[in-house]
Amino acid sequence: MDNSYWIYNEKYQPSTIDELALYPALKKRLRKYAHTQHFPNLMFYGEAGTGKTSAAKIIANSVKGGNVDMFDFGGSRSVKAIDKFLTMTDRGSLFGGRIFILDEFHDVPEANQRMIKKVIEDRDKNRYIFCVNDIQAVHPPIFGRCSPLQFDYCELDILGEANVLSHTGWDTIEDWKKELIRVSKIMAEKAGKTITDSQYDRVFDRGNRFINVRSFMLALEEVITDDEYDAEMN
Repeated sequence: MDNSYWIYNEKYQPSTIDELALYPALKKRLRKYAHTQHFPNLMFYGEAGTGKTSAAKIIANSVKGGNVDMFDFGGSRSVKAIDKFLTMTDRGSLFGGRIFILDEFHDVPEANQRMIKKVIEDRDKNRYIFCVNDIQAVHPPIFGRCSPLQFDYCELDILGEANVLSHTGWDTIEDWKKELIRVSKIMAEKAGKTITDSQYDRVFDRGNRFINVRSFMLALEEVITDDEYDAEMN
């Protein structure tokens, strides 16, 4: 029996664009990229836990016959990942056609970003998908070579209340909650679970744990496993 939480279990991860929690305009753009298998270099930006990496994997893997390489530049892994990336792009992609996912790219020092910019210029037959939390940390010439897509959905006001961001096209926070319910039911079905309205209500009452997808899913499964444990004990 696999006891890992859904959010950490590859079996339950989103495998299509429709399984991601996205605002309408972003979903339409990503669907087009996945359907046509044609896209420019991409810059996915937004807070942690908003689905950037999952979307990057889905888009990259939608290309039939494409070779996908993923690099995690987060924290102490940055230096090794940079060396590996530069080596692979220098030796293994002379003829193009590869897709590179550069995750946590905001952690790459500017001097190294300048080197990577040169790679993008010289290996222009490849495609690059950057995932960043802080777009201000991206070297401007790299940003300028990408089509940017924002993955933030809501924010807290001065009173600590969650509100949807204007670029989402949603009217109220209820629209975001409906999207979270929709995708969580897909994940729950994969895991053989049924989620009740009461369980959703308890998660939405848990101190804005629904600000991003990751924290919402963790809170939801905590509520579900709490109920399962209580039922077992009784």
